[in-house]
Amino acid sequence: MPRVRWCCTPSSGCWRESPSASCGSAGSGRPISSAVTVFVCTSCGEADIPGPSAQTGGQRLWIELAARTTNNPDIEVQAVDCLAVCENAVVVAFATPEKWTYVVGGASAAGAAGNGDADDVIAVAAAIGASVHGIPAMKDRPPFFRAGVIARVPPLPQTADT
Repeated sequence: MPRVRWCCTPSSGCWRESPSASCGSAGSGRPISSAVTVFVCTSCGEADIPGPSAQTGGQRLWIELAARTTNNPDIEVQAVDCLAVCENAVVVAFATPEKWTYVVGGASAAGAAGNGDADDVIAVAAAIGASVHGIPAMKDRPPFFRAGVIARVPPLPQTADT
């Protein structure tokens, strides 16, 4: 894998450059913003109504997120049958290549009691994508995220094949 280095300026953000490139001028490279995949556990949460058409909280959150991010190429939402943290429903995971992955519980779908966490999930995904290492700033972490982090998983090590 070719070596790269990070260049950062307050006005242009951060981007990767080859070691021989100059970081001296703002905008000399492409700012880093990675697409983020948000995995939503669709087994999580109580069903909204009993019966065959019932949807779990995870299913409702997934539907909300998918609808709100349809035209956003930086956020992909995927349903997952189970993330195996059932006691912390609804569980979502934020993953992006070469950055930290977060598994977070306690997210909620919109319901009679309120708006749910869909807007905050989208905001966290954007903050993770914009962050150099995938670690959102504390100011970008909404309450469900601050209270619900289950795990932060490091990026896979780079190999000669990647």
